[in-house]
Amino acid sequence: ICIPIYNNDVTSLISKLSVEIVKNKISAEIILIDDDSKMHYKEVNRKIKNDLVKYIELNQNIGISKIKNLFLQYANKDFLLFLDSDCKIIQDNFITQYLTFIIQNPKAQVICGGRVVEKSYTSAYNLRRKFSLERESKSAQERRKNPHLHFQGNNFMIAESTFKETSFDERITKYGYEDVLLALQLKNKNIPISHIDNPELKQDFESNSDYLLKVE
Repeated sequence: ICIPIYNNDVTSLISKLSVEIVKNKISAEIILIDDDSKMHYKEVNRKIKNDLVKYIELNQNIGISKIKNLFLQYANKDFLLFLDSDCKIIQDNFITQYLTFIIQNPKAQVICGGRVVEKSYTSAYNLRRKFSLERESKSAQERRKNPHLHFQGNNFMIAESTFKETSFDERITKYGYEDVLLALQLKNKNIPISHIDNPELKQDFESNSDYLLKVE
C-alpha cells in the first residue's frame, strides 16, 4: 500500500488500514514516503513506523509523479495499491475487496476503486467539490463505460510488472493530470482498466482561489 505524503497527518488512515491487515492476516505492507513536508507533519507521521509500516523521508520535494514512481524501489509485492494521504477509508473490508477482485479476475492488471465526496462545504470550497461530484464521484458501472477516461490516481491497484512498464510522467511535478497521462499510456499499450465500487472518501478540498491557481 503506497501512500505519498505532503503536509498531511496520516495516522488515522494508517490505523484503519493496519486494523484490516492484522485482523484478516493479509500479506501486505504499508509504505509511506514523505515529500519534504513541514516539520510538524514529519514529527507526527514518524511515530507510525513499525513492523507493518515503512516510513521514508525525502530531504527535498521531488513532486507528485516522481514520488509515486519511487515506490517501486521499496515495494516487494505483486500489486501496489496507491492512496492519497488525505483520503479516508470508509469500509472495513477495503483491502479485502481489492484482493477478492484479483482472485476472481487473475488477468486484471489495473483496478480503480473510485471516490465519494463529503456532502457539506462552505461556498469557499464549492468549486473543487462541484468538480469532484460531477466528474470524479461516479459508480463503477458509470466508470466502466469509458474505463480509461475515468481512471483516477487517488485510489487504484496496479500490478508491479505493469507499473514498471508504464509509470507516471515525471515531467509533472505539481498538481495536475499525471493520472490522465498514465491512463493514456495504458490505453496505448492495450492494458485494460477494471473498475469496482470500493471508494475512498475525499474530505479535504482546496479553496476556490487555490484550485483555480492549481488548474491554471
